[in-house]
Amino acid sequence: MLMGAVFMALAQVFVRKLVGTESTAAIVFYFSITATLLSLLTIPFG
Repeated sequence: MLMGAVFMALAQVFVRKLVGTESTAAIVFYFSITATLLSLLTIPFG
């Protein structure tokens, strides 16, 4: 549960940094791709 909070905080920090340089669509795309790839790492654990 603690790791989930840490990752959520990191995601918010990265999104806030990206707002200054990227469009909203690009941020949504990057976030979706990153979340998908990271979630694929959990497949072996069920």
